[in-house]
Amino acid sequence: MCLAVCATVSFTVEIYRRLENPIAFIDDRLLRSLSNAYVHWRYFKLLVLPLQMSADWSFNCVPMIESLQDWDRIAPAVALYTSLFVLLAVLGVKFLLSLRSTPASVAAAKRSRHVAPTANAAGVLLFLVCLTIFPFVPASNWFFPVGTLIGERLLYLPSIGLCLILAYVLSVAYHGRVTDELPPKATPATDTGASSTLERLGRFLRKALVVLVAVAIIASYANLTYQRNFHWDSEETLFLSAAQVCPESAKVQEVRSALAGVRAWVWCSVLRR
Repeated sequence: MCLAVCATVSFTVEIYRRLENPIAFIDDRLLRSLSNAYVHWRYFKLLVLPLQMSADWSFNCVPMIESLQDWDRIAPAVALYTSLFVLLAVLGVKFLLSLRSTPASVAAAKRSRHVAPTANAAGVLLFLVCLTIFPFVPASNWFFPVGTLIGERLLYLPSIGLCLILAYVLSVAYHGRVTDELPPKATPATDTGASSTLERLGRFLRKALVVLVAVAIIASYANLTYQRNFHWDSEETLFLSAAQVCPESAKVQEVRSALAGVRAWVWCSVLRR
């Protein structure tokens, strides 16, 4: 009796885990790695542009890579990791090279009114990129299987890193200086007043454009947040919106059928009265 119960529980847990995280049950190691990389591509899209959000991303919501011919899913996964490795390598090399800067260049950077006293663009960006990536590593499925395929809650900390990256890039663009090299030496004023006016106009237009871009980004994300709030009005509206994003999700179908059963039971109870 005990063996039968243990076998039943073990089989149920395995089926449940397969529904929650099908990546852990892919036998081929290469296809499992590619499928995991493709899931990370979906995470990246949710982080940058969360247009399609769902309360559940379980089995059959995100198609796995079943063969090396699935280039529509392999290509973005490979592109994501290639871009990430190149970005980290470039920022790392530039940061290490900046550590060899001369005392004179450091002093000049401190005197610059456009850059913070200890600012280093490559170092700051490298830190912010790592701040975006590293909090996600424990849930990445690379080192051990986790209990979910995609969980939007796992992007809370990476989203902080993304916001800081956007803020830093916009700040640098606003001030018009991206490195801490020696500022150009002052030259005798030989240009006319028209040249100075054009320079001031160019700085004004650049700053105005950066402000407009920042306002557009904030307004876009605020609008997405406002619209998403209505999906959380009730359990039914939440999973109705999830069904529009993941109609093949096993858990979404299960919850919707349960809600339909409850609604039918309520109506039957009302009609009997």
